[in-house]
Amino acid sequence: MILDRGFESTNWQSEQSPHDKQVAVYSCQTYLQGYEFVAVIDFDEFIVHDKFMSYMTMLKSELLPSYQQAAAFTLNVSFFITDWGVSGVEPLLTSKYIQGTTPRFERYKYIYIPKRTQSINTHEIQPKKGYKRILVRTHNVVL
Repeated sequence: MILDRGFESTNWQSEQSPHDKQVAVYSCQTYLQGYEFVAVIDFDEFIVHDKFMSYMTMLKSELLPSYQQAAAFTLNVSFFITDWGVSGVEPLLTSKYIQGTTPRFERYKYIYIPKRTQSINTHEIQPKKGYKRILVRTHNVVL
């Protein structure tokens, strides 16, 4: 039997989908292991800081100094609905639509440090001994 792994909901195989997602995450973990940081996010997700600073600036100047034993930073998720109208400034999508939901804890994603991480999947990480996952709740950054 040929299994259709398409993205159309009519052909989607629910038991196959989590496996396919995890294979992609393992592939990223292998290919990107030499990088300083890796973000596990979907194509339609953006990491947004309230001051719109770069990811590296946010990580190196704000998060890492506060959490020196971090293996990963878990980001809560807010939904920014474009149907609610323009609430910020153009031209960027992330600055144009700034009215969003309260940050939510389910379906969170993370930025991890490969050399400090044992294993990963789409929504969680296992740190190496001596390191820990940091849940970024009070910081001004969401996904």
